[in-house]
Amino acid sequence: MPVSATPPEPPATPEWIHSGPAAWHHPILGLLVFWVLGEGVRLALNLDFGRDWDWVPPMVWPIAALSLLIGLSRRLPGQSMVAAAIVGGGMLFGADWLDVQTGIPFGPRQYVIPLQGETNVVPPWMPCLWLTLLLTCRGVSRLILKPHRDWEYYGLWVLGLSACLVTAELGLLESVAQHLHWWRWGDSRSWMIGGAPAVYWLGSGTVSLLALAFITPWLLNKRPVPQPTDLHPVWIWLLLAGWIAEHQWATHEVNGLIANGVLCLGVFIGVWRGIAPRSLRI
Repeated sequence: MPVSATPPEPPATPEWIHSGPAAWHHPILGLLVFWVLGEGVRLALNLDFGRDWDWVPPMVWPIAALSLLIGLSRRLPGQSMVAAAIVGGGMLFGADWLDVQTGIPFGPRQYVIPLQGETNVVPPWMPCLWLTLLLTCRGVSRLILKPHRDWEYYGLWVLGLSACLVTAELGLLESVAQHLHWWRWGDSRSWMIGGAPAVYWLGSGTVSLLALAFITPWLLNKRPVPQPTDLHPVWIWLLLAGWIAEHQWATHEVNGLIANGVLCLGVFIGVWRGIAPRSLRI
């Protein structure tokens, strides 16, 4: 009888499915690190390059979004990442455009930076900001809830926690955005919380939840093979938290710095409990 071929043994260390994006992953992440450190040096030396260089600080968002999409492409098809970026970015750009025109769903906000002082134009980097926060917070939420994947409503828990984390990050970003003159709030009948109308926080959570619900089908891994634990969203979270902290320090936002540190500590503990062996969990 012919001897059947022995099936190949799985590698001792799980590998990413797509090696091409994996090769670009570290260079783009390194560019983001360089951008964050460069912004810190600029603020520490109190360098002001003038209005012609207002585009430099917001570039952290396109770079972070690109890093996240390439990181996800290591285990997901490239066309899925393109679809998620187009659908998610389009939805969020549409929400911002509607808000500029009508004050719904975030409240009466006007953008200051865009083009020649126009206030009814959504900056091109705003969808990247939203997409970065959505993908980062979803990745962090999946790590935090990793021990509970057997929950009946695990997917809904991920969506809910992600939307909460996005709203919390926007809360930290609000004072920085106003200091950098990215946007300003008009008169609102809503209470002001954290420098923004209360409806902004409700609208942000709702829009985040809807956008995540629409793009999640493209973010599901349809090849359930062993792969490394993806800590990339955590690194992006820490880099963005550091970028925000640099501006909070430069503007003496002590309360913001404390809130930033508490949120980062909570995320660290949650991720540790999610990925560490049971015997080492806090």
